[in-house]
Amino acid sequence: MGGASPKAVELAVKHASCFWTLPAGPDELFPRIRHVLDAGVEVGLLVSLIARHTRLEAVNAAQAMLEALGDSPKKAHKEFAQRSDSVAFGSTLAMAEREAGWLTNTLWTGAVPYMGAPSIALVGSFEEIAAALWEYKQAGITQFLFMGWPDVEEMKLFSREVLPLVRARESQRRIQEATCN
Repeated sequence: MGGASPKAVELAVKHASCFWTLPAGPDELFPRIRHVLDAGVEVGLLVSLIARHTRLEAVNAAQAMLEALGDSPKKAHKEFAQRSDSVAFGSTLAMAEREAGWLTNTLWTGAVPYMGAPSIALVGSFEEIAAALWEYKQAGITQFLFMGWPDVEEMKLFSREVLPLVRARESQRRIQEATCN
């Protein structure tokens, strides 16, 4: 089940095998999911990706995407937020407006006013994205649902460039654990 409200967290603890949520900065996300994880429920993260060889290329790709959208989607999402009772949508939009686009070095909310809450994205170099995913994994995130712009091309970049870096970290961790035992 998914959500961002305290009620969604409680329902997940009682009834779900995995609680799906949107990313937030570590200070907000990690305490929220701790209760879920302590209850033995997995936590999944719905996050968009914009990964490139360098951080500058990724940031430029993100900005180019917003420029291509124009202002009409931003107006539509603002109107939707005023009518919606979705805690995830409302809180993510408010966070995007409050934090001026960046929650961490890689977590970007700049597309949220244009494309909605699920467009919160990890933006950066392949290495930066791998490090951010590793941090989420270390905090207890066990599943990821990725989106990108455009989807197919971004997922190809992810599988070719980012995933091997994450897998290398996993292998290194297993070797460290084996030598410690």
